[in-house]
Amino acid sequence: MLQQLTVLPPRQRVIAVLWWLHDWSQQDIAEHLKIRCSTVGTQIKRAENTMRRVFGVRGETLNIFDLDSVDEGEAL
Repeated sequence: MLQQLTVLPPRQRVIAVLWWLHDWSQQDIAEHLKIRCSTVGTQIKRAENTMRRVFGVRGETLNIFDLDSVDEGEAL
């Protein structure tokens, strides 16, 4: 998954890493990056859509963007 993150624009990549891999809240990300919380949410949605296109059907099957719903090893 880390390699696939390189397809994201830099700001989306930073937000995605903090959200998906470091489990930061949207509020914490917004405060850290000095942006609105709604912007964080929008960037996460855009990143999810891009990553779904990268992973294709496999990403949707694994629901890779909801790590609580799959085994950790399977998602990564």
